[in-house]
Amino acid sequence: MLGGFFLAGHYFTWFTALGHTTVASAVVLCNISPIIILMITALVFREKTTLKAVIGVVVALIGAAIITGGDYSFAGDAIYGDIMAFFGALFYSLYFLVGRKMRKEISAPIYVFFVFVACWMVFAVGMIVSGTRFTGYSAGDYFYLFAAAMVCQIGAHAVFNWCLGHVSPLYISTIETGESIFAAILAALIFREIPNPWQLVGGAITICGLLYYNYHEKE
Repeated sequence: MLGGFFLAGHYFTWFTALGHTTVASAVVLCNISPIIILMITALVFREKTTLKAVIGVVVALIGAAIITGGDYSFAGDAIYGDIMAFFGALFYSLYFLVGRKMRKEISAPIYVFFVFVACWMVFAVGMIVSGTRFTGYSAGDYFYLFAAAMVCQIGAHAVFNWCLGHVSPLYISTIETGESIFAAILAALIFREIPNPWQLVGGAITICGLLYYNYHEKE
């Protein structure tokens, strides 16, 4: 249930971020979750890591800082979106760490069921409290909501939770950073969001840092 709460927090901050900053910045900043997971596992769970892995984390942080600075310079509202994207990464990391614990004890279908139900309950309460309507949207909106639920929710998050029973959350979140490249390309093609120089440089540095960490993870 706690994992579902964190997943709801991730969705809320993530989609809020997309309304205020570019897809490229939101994706790259949200994908610093490996850094957060590394810090929590080192400081809370006392798990050791290598110097090379730490170097990769530092490089990725520098890239994320460049992205935020670039957005702040060119669009004042984008800094709010960047902050929300960071909180999206924080909730995402906590969600994965809960899964790391629970998937050692229960099967993937049971865990996924409780996580998704808890996530839905959080949003249902939020919608009731905020007066957000459940119905009355266009057929096109319902189609995209259904597609997002089937492809992104079932096709991605259900698979992630299954993987947590076999590999570490750090490995999953690090591999997932590859979506930064695909999201930026699709945003440029579909929404004509051409990354500015700050985003290109910061994104490249962040991705290189995360890939460097992943390469040296097992050393």
